[in-house]
Amino acid sequence: MEDFIIDDYAVKTVWKNCGQYWLSTKTGKLINSDEFSDFNIPDNVTQSQFLVNMGYIPYVGVSEAEVIHAYIPTLKNKKLVQALSNIDEDSICESFWKYLNAYDEISEGYGRFEKDYVEQKIVAWCVENGLKYEIK
Repeated sequence: MEDFIIDDYAVKTVWKNCGQYWLSTKTGKLINSDEFSDFNIPDNVTQSQFLVNMGYIPYVGVSEAEVIHAYIPTLKNKKLVQALSNIDEDSICESFWKYLNAYDEISEGYGRFEKDYVEQKIVAWCVENGLKYEIK
């Protein structure tokens, strides 16, 4: 397999992935699991087991809340860190965006942090799965 290319498509797909995307170790392409509906999967095997046996690797996924939780400790304003750290899990995304729109210091670095965080997660996934990769 050629190097796995970490590009805009690979980054966007991380956000969409909830067990839905798989990497073909033969082609190096990410494939949506809906494309596997034509496979004749035995009744006693799950789709995941079948795909792993066929040489596919489940793709990494990242949630919005995960990135937000990772970003909060990087803020320099300790009051904001404390306020955001005390928000319950069910409200963290909605509350974070409200704070982001109200405080320039949150919004200034978030976009870059988010992209870097997701790329790092993909790199870690590549390393974990023994894949060579290239960041474009």
